[in-house]
Amino acid sequence: MHQYGGGRDLASMQTGYRILRADGTEIASACWIHEGDVSGTRETLKRLMAEVLGPDAGFERVRVLWDGKERDLFVDEMGHPKGLSPNRQATIVYRSAMVQHDPLVEAREDMPWIAGDAVLFDRSFWR
Repeated sequence: MHQYGGGRDLASMQTGYRILRADGTEIASACWIHEGDVSGTRETLKRLMAEVLGPDAGFERVRVLWDGKERDLFVDEMGHPKGLSPNRQATIVYRSAMVQHDPLVEAREDMPWIAGDAVLFDRSFWR
């Protein structure tokens, strides 16, 4: 299990996440999110995303609804131009959120998809 942003011992700040790999594997872990500390949260995310998405990845946050909860999904914003593989599970999460946000949108295969690995947090913490 990865423990980013350690040093704090407050369980309410520990946030679970799943790494959704483009090859279909998933890895569950957790990190410390410093509520109200934007710079600390940003540094925690930078370290985690560099490990998961690669050191040169620019990451993009997508607010999604999954399993009835608002969550944060982080993806490589340049995944498509880099030619990264489609990520089926992350795409399902992303498309589900699109449909839930707009009742006029119908799920279709030609909707946008996620390329490369992604990180799905258990909650939304980035406002």
